[in-house]
Amino acid sequence: MNAAAILKRKGSLVVTVFPDASVREAMRVLIKHAVGSLIVLGEARDVVGIITERDIFRLSYEHEGKIMDIPVSAVMTTNLIVALPSDSLDYLKAMMTENRIRHLPVMNDRKLIGVISIGDIIREEVSEAAVENRYLKDYIAGVYPA
Repeated sequence: MNAAAILKRKGSLVVTVFPDASVREAMRVLIKHAVGSLIVLGEARDVVGIITERDIFRLSYEHEGKIMDIPVSAVMTTNLIVALPSDSLDYLKAMMTENRIRHLPVMNDRKLIGVISIGDIIREEVSEAAVENRYLKDYIAGVYPA
């Protein structure tokens, strides 16, 4: 299983925002689409950053909740950690764990093709475990001919 296969299964819809949008607008989009992160696009629709629920939560604490009119550009992470379509499930999991992140933009030839979340990783692992469990139970029960 690799990043491309995960995106094929979940879809490649990416929810975005522009750097000049307010944190209020970013929050509206996060809530509307029930996602945990937004990819920030520049004027040329290139990826310039990411803003997450965690970023907004920290900002709210630092500014005592008075954050609604702050621009996304002041909050977004610009030093992005990204995945490639060929990255394995284990590599994606290790990258997310090591960097303490929950969302990975997937890039192909400098183009954004999707976002993988820690939830997507867990879903794939649970699915793989369920299939393996089923095969083992069937093998033990003698379902397969000898």
